Amino acid sequence: MLLGGCASESQTPGTTSPASTETAGPSTPGSPSASGPSSEPAEPSATPPSDSPEAQAQTVVLDYLATIAAGDDTAAFALLSPETQEWYVDAAGFSTTRENDGSISPVDAASALDGTVTTTAGPDDGSTVVTVSSGDVADAFVVRAEGSRMVIDDPGSPLTGPTAWEWKNPPVGPDDMRQPATYVGSSSPSVLFATVVDAGGEVLVEPPQSAFGVIGGTEVPVTVAPDEGQGALATLGDPGVTSGEVATIVWQPDSTSPMWRSSTVLLTE
Repeated sequence: MLLGGCASESQTPGTTSPASTETAGPSTPGSPSASGPSSEPAEPSATPPSDSPEAQAQTVVLDYLATIAAGDDTAAFALLSPETQEWYVDAAGFSTTRENDGSISPVDAASALDGTVTTTAGPDDGSTVVTVSSGDVADAFVVRAEGSRMVIDDPGSPLTGPTAWEWKNPPVGPDDMRQPATYVGSSSPSVLFATVVDAGGEVLVEPPQSAFGVIGGTEVPVTVAPDEGQGALATLGDPGVTSGEVATIVWQPDSTSPMWRSSTVLLTE
């Protein structure tokens, strides 16, 4: 299952110098266009030191997956950022909603724990994108510092109303309606962000002005451009991405909130 989140209001994410690390999965849980980061991405390096922010972020995500795999939604909820907790209202809401909102399932969480884990410097200072993959299971999580601890931004897709984004390449659609689809390698991975209005014409959701991308554990530039009045089309990196890579787009839906949203797909030709 391939997963992500939703948007409320578009804002511009910050950027940091890219860096990434990759490890094998554990045997036990523990108008004008706008462009994303344009610096030369770093290649994945060795396993991060155990006291590094990247290692701490990885540990939090693995703990999160382990609690979900064990069916302990209360413990999983405690690892989420305050903003994500507010999205779900409370632990009970998280438990009853998450199985239908595009969140990772217990079965897929267990599979991911036996897979590959990659950490990439995130879209702003102090954040990390942690990608997990195993076979046809792939997901990514934004981890950031909240006071003295690391927390996960992982809000699900809305269960009612329109979803404000959908993958166009591969054409898997929005997170809550995702079906397997073939990635067209001659074009860059891309996501369409919609402009959502209510019955009275008031704009409820606007596309982000920029976004942050990760493919294969490495940061890639993201270009966000108007798309024929439908919103904005975000393209990640260059065409010709190797089949089997995992692609993630990250954006900040509201400048008044530190929460990030993300959506992840497996690129299969």
